[in-house]
Amino acid sequence: MPRPFPTQPNLEHFRKQAKQLLRDVRGGEAEATVRVRHAHPRWSAGTDVQRGFSLHDAQLVVAREFGFSSWRRLVDAIERSLESNGPSHHVVITGGAGFIGSHLAERLLSQGHRVTAFDNLSTGSRANVDHLIHDSQFGLVEGDICDADAVDPLVAEADVLFHLAADFGCARGSDPVASLHTNIHGAEVVLESASRHGVRFLFSSTSAVYGNLEPGAVLREDDDRLLGNSRVYGWNYALGKIVCEQLIFGHARRHHLRATAVRLFNIVGSRQTSPTVVPVFLDQAQRHEAITLHGDGTQSRCFTDVRDAVEGLVRLADCADAVGEAVNIGSRNKFTVRRLAQHVKSVTGSESPIE
Repeated sequence: MPRPFPTQPNLEHFRKQAKQLLRDVRGGEAEATVRVRHAHPRWSAGTDVQRGFSLHDAQLVVAREFGFSSWRRLVDAIERSLESNGPSHHVVITGGAGFIGSHLAERLLSQGHRVTAFDNLSTGSRANVDHLIHDSQFGLVEGDICDADAVDPLVAEADVLFHLAADFGCARGSDPVASLHTNIHGAEVVLESASRHGVRFLFSSTSAVYGNLEPGAVLREDDDRLLGNSRVYGWNYALGKIVCEQLIFGHARRHHLRATAVRLFNIVGSRQTSPTVVPVFLDQAQRHEAITLHGDGTQSRCFTDVRDAVEGLVRLADCADAVGEAVNIGSRNKFTVRRLAQHVKSVTGSESPIE
């Protein structure tokens, strides 16, 4: 007989159950072994449960104990419950008409939240949110994150604030002084309001804060970093984000702001227009121009679907353990730049040479 499923399920509660089961199995607890043999098809009487038992196995056992055939089905049931029964929040997204912001707005609206996108439309676009404009739960406010008089009234009414607005500032010809001012002073303005009004705060940081990386390096949130020469063009974006992270954790300590810095890794998807490798390759392929590689194309990247990144952001907003932390969101799907160029050429049916 399955255990009763709670009326207000919490995914973190089930995760902790699975982790505890894993610890108990590895510790040789007899009751844990009985649970595994009863619920997991891989282990039966006479098999050594301790050998090879993983967290994925523990999650399956927990899911089956509550009447689900897989962990994924349990997670889906929790998400449906949250969407139908969970509390509705007012969420403000700075940069909400941008690439990631517009996808985040879609996801939050699907959960029944009220969403206000705040954007100066310098890199964002009304076209990104045109399909949301007629939703009574959505609003688009045009304004500048450096304008405290425009920011504060919105934050005062918010339960959750996603600060995604930023000046990428890495393209040739861009103004590094203006980029640093927008990113750092804008964060100061938004953080002052968030601390004043006690909202849940999530900041969109970047993998660039890790600096110069060794090939194949595994990046952990508490790792040290090695930044490049400050006279080399392009470091202003990463440096600005590092300063913003320091401001965030300073507000967390001084004002008890419930803040999380989310370091996003190579996000790709529809509506992306930034001068990063995927949009550049797509533009070149669609124009049938040469797809240009820097170097021999053997350098590799892990790309993250924007929908996965958004899912991570939404879940982190509800995760108490993430408060006061920096969290990586990325992928392990590795592509060489040459393979990416070949894939783009194939998908678009382009005649572009790869050079």
